[in-house]
Amino acid sequence: MNTVCQKLYTKRIAGALLLWISAAILIFFICTYIALVNKAVVHTALREDAVKETRELEQRVATQEASYAHISQSLSKDTALDSGFIDQPTTQFVTRVPASPSVTFNTVQ
Repeated sequence: MNTVCQKLYTKRIAGALLLWISAAILIFFICTYIALVNKAVVHTALREDAVKETRELEQRVATQEASYAHISQSLSKDTALDSGFIDQPTTQFVTRVPASPSVTFNTVQ
């Protein structure tokens, strides 16, 4: 009778141990899933902030370029010579290549 009780007790302990191990593994996977979803949400929010800041900076640069173009158009040769500039025999121009559009996921029109 003692061996039968020991066998039942051993099976009961093994079953309980298996249950606790399964529960621990399940909790581990749930926590991992929550952490990964949290990282994805944070990454998306930070990406949106970066895109917004990039657009604001591009707008500020465009405003500065327009201001520069307006000021440079208002200068005359006489004003420059009065300010101390000297006349150059050759003319040089600077051009700016337009920025390529940003790659985004929402490209559907």
